[in-house]
Amino acid sequence: MHIGFISLEYPHKNYAGAVGGIGTFTKNLAHNLIAKGVKVTVFVPSCSETRVFNDGEVEVHLVKKKTIKGITWYTNRRYFRNYVNEYILKENIQLIEAPEWTGFTAFIKFNCPLVMRLHGSDTYFCHLEKRKVKAKNKFLEQKALNGADAIVGVSQFVAKKTQELFKLNKQIQVIYNTIDARDFR
Repeated sequence: MHIGFISLEYPHKNYAGAVGGIGTFTKNLAHNLIAKGVKVTVFVPSCSETRVFNDGEVEVHLVKKKTIKGITWYTNRRYFRNYVNEYILKENIQLIEAPEWTGFTAFIKFNCPLVMRLHGSDTYFCHLEKRKVKAKNKFLEQKALNGADAIVGVSQFVAKKTQELFKLNKQIQVIYNTIDARDFR
């Protein structure tokens, strides 16, 4: 099997951006899947350049952000979708997984099923912290969740709270977060 991951960050010396929990989670899961015989490719959108590197057996694609003043949200998604869809067909990727954070996959249709993993969206964290959520983020997160073929939560709490906040009619499967705590000692 070949699985693709969309991650807004990836902890590696060849990635210059900030990295948090989603990137760390994706890297740990990717390496553990490879140990089980699964081929893994990670796509990181909105980078300063397009390039491919290997992190062990994980193939990582940094995909350049395509900007056109006023419509970058559209042009960047369109370019990324085309890049990933071409690779899905070329390398026979059977499944793509993406985080819900800021709804990056809103309005994107992939050439294979899309699984949305709930780590905690901007809407979710704003609710917990009693802050006002940006309307744009909530809208894009809603569209991304509605466009997913399946949804997986990292905990029962995040699954239930996300279902309430977005009034989702989809069933959410819980597969607990697989962070390697040794990385944080």
